[in-house]
Amino acid sequence: MTASSRDEHSAGTEDKAKGDVQCRVSGRANTTGTTEEEGAGELKSTNETFARNNTDGVQVGQSQPTKVTEESVAVADDVGGEYSESEVGMEDESGMQDESSVSLTARSVSVDLDDIVNNVARRAGRRKVRKDKLAAPVRSKHTSPNPEKQVRVPRGARTKDARNSSPMKPQGLRSDESGGEGNAQALKKKSTLKRLTTVDSRDRFIRMLDDKTLTGFRDVNQKKAENDKPRTYMSRLYLTLQDCLQQLGGRDLTSRKLEAMAILIHECMSGDSRNYHSVQHVFEISKDYTDDPIAVLAAMFHDCIYYNVDGSLSPLQEEVLHGCFVRDELKSASSTAGTSHMTCRAQSACATDSSLCMVESIFGFDHEEEVTAMKGLNEFLSAVVAVRQLKPHLADDQCARIAVCIAGTIPFRNKQVEGKLTHMQTLYENMEKTNIYFGLGMHDDIVVDCIQVACKVANADIGNFGSDDIYYFLDNTWSLLTETNTTLRRSFLFTVMEFQHSLYKMNGFFHFLDPASIFATFQNVPPEEEITKLTEQARQNLKLGQRYVGAKLLSASVLAAFAALTGGDAPLSLFVGDLPSRHHQSQSINDNLPSGDKPLFHNDDEEVQSHLDMLCYQILSGGRRSETSFDVKQSPLGAFLYAVVGDRGLTMILKNKNLYPMTEECAIDLLSCLPREVVRYLAKTISAVAISRAVEIMEVVDNLPVKVRSNGRTEMPNTKTIAEEGE
Repeated sequence: MTASSRDEHSAGTEDKAKGDVQCRVSGRANTTGTTEEEGAGELKSTNETFARNNTDGVQVGQSQPTKVTEESVAVADDVGGEYSESEVGMEDESGMQDESSVSLTARSVSVDLDDIVNNVARRAGRRKVRKDKLAAPVRSKHTSPNPEKQVRVPRGARTKDARNSSPMKPQGLRSDESGGEGNAQALKKKSTLKRLTTVDSRDRFIRMLDDKTLTGFRDVNQKKAENDKPRTYMSRLYLTLQDCLQQLGGRDLTSRKLEAMAILIHECMSGDSRNYHSVQHVFEISKDYTDDPIAVLAAMFHDCIYYNVDGSLSPLQEEVLHGCFVRDELKSASSTAGTSHMTCRAQSACATDSSLCMVESIFGFDHEEEVTAMKGLNEFLSAVVAVRQLKPHLADDQCARIAVCIAGTIPFRNKQVEGKLTHMQTLYENMEKTNIYFGLGMHDDIVVDCIQVACKVANADIGNFGSDDIYYFLDNTWSLLTETNTTLRRSFLFTVMEFQHSLYKMNGFFHFLDPASIFATFQNVPPEEEITKLTEQARQNLKLGQRYVGAKLLSASVLAAFAALTGGDAPLSLFVGDLPSRHHQSQSINDNLPSGDKPLFHNDDEEVQSHLDMLCYQILSGGRRSETSFDVKQSPLGAFLYAVVGDRGLTMILKNKNLYPMTEECAIDLLSCLPREVVRYLAKTISAVAISRAVEIMEVVDNLPVKVRSNGRTEMPNTKTIAEEGE
């Protein structure tokens, strides 16, 4: 057999196979290799015979022979589907049919993803060929493999003739029904919609898919998607809960129960008030202890309740915490708002709520003792939530270990004082009593291990204090401001004095906090060397943080002083300009202040190094690493004032000047201790933005008493006279 003969034989076999498929669809087997005209004639004859015999009210479209067009066969062939007789329109008794009622579609079949990928590539190649040869003669799928017998007609003409030559009736209409012209129009519309929702929609769907999209569906069990994006918080919470509880031999674990716990944690930590203590915080502190399910579960629940930050309990939280506290709404004469006081239930309630009393015992609370934030209100309520959620799935001793880890996260109680127990030592004693009273059956070494795990969780919770990345430390510090200052949550509405007050409190906290009280250890776990290193790093971070927050406080106090002397408190944006956003960029006082791109000083200047902390100045002028919703990263005004007064002048002002509340007397006292040239320069800069108070602002400079005179130097402002004035 020659090569050309083999090709003709192969092509003939392929066409004959396609003809067999089409005939099988219509209920016939093509075994004779008839031409298109012959096959169409046989099909029409069969349909007419069936129509004449269909006089018993049989519903058309159940098992009758059907007419198949070449265009529809091509569509079904492309998507890898096959024809369904129930989806093919049939002739009525008179052999007449509306042109638009042709509804030849591919059956909705389950297509494997690999088949779709292959079909996408195949359709991409065919589409180009069909576009180039739209009106070119094509070989019918019903023709014989013999080229001499092929009947070639344009695709569009043949398709149109096929539609007109064998009218068919939509599925679902009985042969003895006559609906009139209105019914015919309705059927026409229905048939058109059916075709659009089957052939066209499937065609558009396949064109939209690509290999990358389909691959993503196959990776549903991976922790990361194909594009390396992490899973959603909900999914991560669910999977983490599932993994930890399975490691602990949890019982009665179902998808719905795990999902309910994940939703509870997500809701508790995703409120508007949460900025630092959010869901992300859970994964940050548990990333180093993934091999310890007790530590991970404690981390997941430890900040579920943050009563003094959230301001109240949500309905879901109240439902979970039902009966574990008494809320007394006390109204003072100076405030109309009620203050909620949380009070523990009596220990006698252990008979009805043993889990609650076990948590009270671990925290060391007495009968009817009032629980405040300083005593661990947030941690106590969070531990109750954890135990009540996990008790149906874990043993009592496992729940107790999780509760003691949460109790260990009460911050800044770890300073060792002679004659007094540290926080971890107190928890150890409480745990021993709880073990005996509730019959938990834990040996002493297990109790010790509980406290040591609690140390790890507690140190991870406040690990940013011991970070050697000062930018990371400041970013975390700044994210706490909105949690402790509700006014800053109104990004564009808080006033100058509200912003100053938040910085005033943060400055006080940095000066109050003792680095020795931050990190915990118990029986040399973590080792004393590690705790010493973390404590020293925390001391350095706090020292630089004091300067940074102090410079920010000084700049806010200067603005508050101008506000107090020119009409009172007003929105911060009135004096400094609007917070920048992607929709709006406004004039700002920073436009006329030295920026981080052009620093005033250089690191190799010895006089500068003795005058100020260069790293602090660089952070002020160059900006923190992360943006916040209430403040910009850069602080040109703070950098400018810090450069003017230096470390010594800044310390003097913060220590000796009454900055809050900012009265007119305090305002005059603060502005008078600054060089007159600096005050005048700032007044001109602020008045250019606060045009409604421009006149009053300039009058402030003229009315200030002369106490300090500048020596006129520009490279390095002299702070000697400022310090002497303060002393």
